Amino acid sequence: LFYQIPNDGGYVLGGFSDGYGQQDDFLVIKTNTSGTKQWAKIFGTRKADQLVSLQPTFLSEGGSHNGYILAGVYDNADGFLIRINDSGTVQWTKRYTGTGMRINTALQIFEGGIERYMMCGWIGTGTSRDFLVMKTDSSGNILMKKQYGLSGKEDSCWNIERDSNGNFLLVGHSGPADNTRDALVIKIDVSGNVIWANTYTTAGSYRDQLFFVNQTPNGYTFGGESWDFTGGSTEDSDKQSLVIETTSSDGGVVWSRLYGDPGANKADVFVSFTEHSDGGYAFVGRTQSWGV
Repeated sequence: LFYQIPNDGGYVLGGFSDGYGQQDDFLVIKTNTSGTKQWAKIFGTRKADQLVSLQPTFLSEGGSHNGYILAGVYDNADGFLIRINDSGTVQWTKRYTGTGMRINTALQIFEGGIERYMMCGWIGTGTSRDFLVMKTDSSGNILMKKQYGLSGKEDSCWNIERDSNGNFLLVGHSGPADNTRDALVIKIDVSGNVIWANTYTTAGSYRDQLFFVNQTPNGYTFGGESWDFTGGSTEDSDKQSLVIETTSSDGGVVWSRLYGDPGANKADVFVSFTEHSDGGYAFVGRTQSWGV
């Protein structure tokens, strides 16, 4: 996890550490513009705590930067949220419990100038797993908790992003726990009401899932992966990067592409992307297909 600090030029890196010699904890490192470490902090409970999201926080909407919100997993079982300031000092921590609960992303938002947080992940196990969205106050106390999913499916939400209209895009996958999966996108308003929900799939026996979303002038672009699990391939083979361009009104597909070398026992997965000024995209990830 990585973030460049505005008006500072330095960087904040997030991950996890087993420095206590027991279980993993959240690890956050702050560097200057040259990459020299300024401070490093470990947060957690000396259990199996995994940091999966690090996002900046601000004094107000459009205001100055004042810290970070850390989200992840507590002891491999519950949701965990930690708010720290610019110096890495803990402001508060919250643990959220539920069967099979996981928090994957937390965003700071403002409603009428009031600080809030929106989180996404999942809750439940097997084909009883649903997308989970929670909204909290500025101290992490739950104001709204919603579940979304398709009956009899394993629905997993990996990311949440807010668009320019104040609505939210939830991205992930839906499908039987041990079979093909479709990419799933749900668009909701700030109160958690569904605006639209769509599944997207590639032809054949594939597991498709989405991790990222970017708003475009006419809609959204989603990024993730597509895995052909036939023929004895494993989780680390026969994967391609998946990109889907949709409309904003109903999520209808404008185009979709797979990038990589299908059926060649290769793993091509991108982990982030950004829109270029000419309307194209730049992708970052890992590949076994090209000599780069």
